[in-house]
Amino acid sequence: VLGFYGMILSLISILILPFVGLKVLLFGWPIALLIIVTYGFINAKKIITNNIYIRSKKLSKNYRLAFISDVHLGSQNINHFKAIINLIKDQSGDAILIGGDLIDSSSFDLNELTFLKEIEVPILFVTGNHEFYLKNAKEKLNQLIEFNINVIDYSIFELNEINVIGLGDYCSSQEKIGFLKTLDPSDRFSILLVHKPSLWTESKDYCDLMLSGHTHAGQLFPFQMFVKLQFPFYYGFKCFEGTYGYVSSGAGCWGPQNRIGSSNEVVIIHLNSEKLI
Repeated sequence: VLGFYGMILSLISILILPFVGLKVLLFGWPIALLIIVTYGFINAKKIITNNIYIRSKKLSKNYRLAFISDVHLGSQNINHFKAIINLIKDQSGDAILIGGDLIDSSSFDLNELTFLKEIEVPILFVTGNHEFYLKNAKEKLNQLIEFNINVIDYSIFELNEINVIGLGDYCSSQEKIGFLKTLDPSDRFSILLVHKPSLWTESKDYCDLMLSGHTHAGQLFPFQMFVKLQFPFYYGFKCFEGTYGYVSSGAGCWGPQNRIGSSNEVVIIHLNSEKLI
C-alpha cells in the first residue's frame, strides 16, 4: 500500500512541481502518504451495516436475513469475525448467509469458530475461490458443519417459505448455469447465493434475489475502475427485470489491511410480505 500510493503521489508531484515548488513537495509528500495509509488502516477496522428492503407477494410474513461475504479469516483475525457476528446478533434475524471466502489461509484453526455453535439461526455458506486454495480443502469444508455452518454448494436449503440456492465457486459460469437449469420451477421466494457476480444477467430466470461478493468493491481506490471492467455489477443493490441483486464489498480485507474508497459491511435484508400491506 505504501509503495502503491507512494507511486501515485510521486506522479502527482511531477505534475504539480512547477506550480508549488520542490520544498513544498518534499514536506507535503510524506505527510500526504501517511494520512492516506493511516486512514485506510483505520477504515479497514470498521464494519458498517447496510439495509435493503424487498417486498414480495410470494411471502406470507416478514423475514430479516444477514448477508456477509469475504471475511478472509487468516488475513483477518478471529476478533474481527466475532465483531461481525455480534453486529448480526443485534439484528435478531432469521438466518446468516455467507457468500464465500470465509477462510483464506491453510493455517487458520477451525476450532476458533467454536463460538458459532451459540448461534440459534441457520448459517448458510457457499464456497468462494479462496476456500479451494486451502490445503485439505475438502476435509476442512466437511468440518464446517461441526461449527454450525451449512455448506450448501449445488443444493437448495429450505428456510421456511424461502429457497436458498447455493452455488460453489469451483466451476465455470456455464457449469453454474447448467446446475440452475436442472432446478424445478418453484413459486417460493428464491435467493441465489453465489460468490462471484458474473451470473447477474442470467439470474433473473432462476431467483428473486442474487447475493454475491468477491469484488471487495475494489477495496483500494482506484481499483474500482479495473474491477468494474471484469464485473460490471461490482457493488451495491440493483433490480433487473424483476430480479433483485446485491453485490457486497465484503466484511474483511484481502491482502493489505487497508480500505480506501470502500468499506467492510454487513448487509441486512428485509424481506417484507405484500400481503401484510
